Amino acid sequence: MVQRAPSHKASLSWFSVVVALAWCSLAQSAPWQYKTSTNRMNDVRSETAQLASDNSLKLAFPYHRANRGHLFVSIEKGERVRVAVVVERGQILCSSDCTIRLRIDGEEAVGVSGALPSDGSSVAVSLSGAEELLPLIKTARKIMIDLPMYQEGRQILEFSPSAPLRLALAPDPMGADRRKRLAQFEDVCRSRDEFIECLSRLRACFDTSDRTADSDAACTKIAVEFPMRGMPK
Repeated sequence: MVQRAPSHKASLSWFSVVVALAWCSLAQSAPWQYKTSTNRMNDVRSETAQLASDNSLKLAFPYHRANRGHLFVSIEKGERVRVAVVVERGQILCSSDCTIRLRIDGEEAVGVSGALPSDGSSVAVSLSGAEELLPLIKTARKIMIDLPMYQEGRQILEFSPSAPLRLALAPDPMGADRRKRLAQFEDVCRSRDEFIECLSRLRACFDTSDRTADSDAACTKIAVEFPMRGMPK
């Protein structure tokens, strides 16, 4: 997995929900717990799964009491997956971005970029590469997450889900931003004489290509060049 820096800090609303849910969990070693909600402003449904850690962080006073971590996976219909880790007490050391290490089912540990929420809270961190992590987390039997804690060094949270992760809402593999770009060039296709063929090839390109700038440029070139030189082979 390629380590990537986050493009921006995680939204305040996302972390507000995550932190609130973490404090509501009392189970010692619970399976995945699920919560669904609907945004009253746009009627978009979202689903969040939470898993409490097996162990407690070992921190000095005033954070010396039981202090477990919580792993969150959230899917909002039409948006990408989001993965976050929340601790009950203490400060995750991640001023702008940081490296969070994960080890799943005894495989080699990988590093992903983490980002704190925009409100400056230090008990939660969002992980990059959520789409890549989701298939691994779904079937994992053991998840270890290594966090940098302020004045406490790196500490490992261990999670042992008793059942696979099951989320009812399927993530949009294309992503909201990329789907908006597709819609813009669909409008271009509709202005062409052979708009049906243009739309078909444009959509197929966006569906099958990876999410890179070069791939998007190749796909949008279909709509732009279609009326001049025909479809590129």
